Amino acid sequence: MSEGETITTEKKKHIVTPEHKQKMIEGRKRYWEGKHKEKFEAKEKAVSKPSPEIIIPKGSLKPFGEVDKDVKGNIKSEMPAWYFTEAEEDLGRKIAEGRKALEDDAIPQQAKAGFREALRQKEERLEKIKESKPVLTGKMEDVVKKMNEDMATELREAHPKRSEEEKKLTDAHEEVRRMKDPVIPIKSQEMAEFARECGIRIVDGKISRDSGDKIWKITSKMLGKSTDVEYLRRG
Repeated sequence: MSEGETITTEKKKHIVTPEHKQKMIEGRKRYWEGKHKEKFEAKEKAVSKPSPEIIIPKGSLKPFGEVDKDVKGNIKSEMPAWYFTEAEEDLGRKIAEGRKALEDDAIPQQAKAGFREALRQKEERLEKIKESKPVLTGKMEDVVKKMNEDMATELREAHPKRSEEEKKLTDAHEEVRRMKDPVIPIKSQEMAEFARECGIRIVDGKISRDSGDKIWKITSKMLGKSTDVEYLRRG
């Protein structure tokens, strides 16, 4: 190269054909679509979907309500108030009669205040009895049916046969022991929970025959069945 000579370097231009240009456009489109998809999927994954709501009927395995408990929450009656259908109906009749007496102005003026208060207490008690009555639906009814059937099976074995009693073949001491001592096994968690809700003491996984009778009677009443234990007795 001689002195003073100028060398010009030119960068070779890349010629873009229409086909190549189209491929570039499609490539960019796929790239941005992919980015958008990744962002969308990540967002979907981050949002937790709520689990299906599980609804358990209120009070279905709580046979004793507020009306059956003292101020400390302890059960104060052997059986729940709603169990005694006739008593509930009688209370309803008394309330209806009391309302009618007030409407007819059949109560002396000086006694009206006390009469109204007594009527209010009856109405409040009846409302609490109705609220405490278990309402069985769906699977909860199946649970109560199984408890009822399982307890019936145990009680048939625990109660003496009628023929044995008639022939005086039963042992009085043994019968008293079965009535009061833990002899009936509790075989399910549902039964154990129900027994506790009934105020029944479980000892080594067992309850007494009297307690078994109580569970069978209450579950039978819940199912609209006979509550006569004699129905379980063998011949």
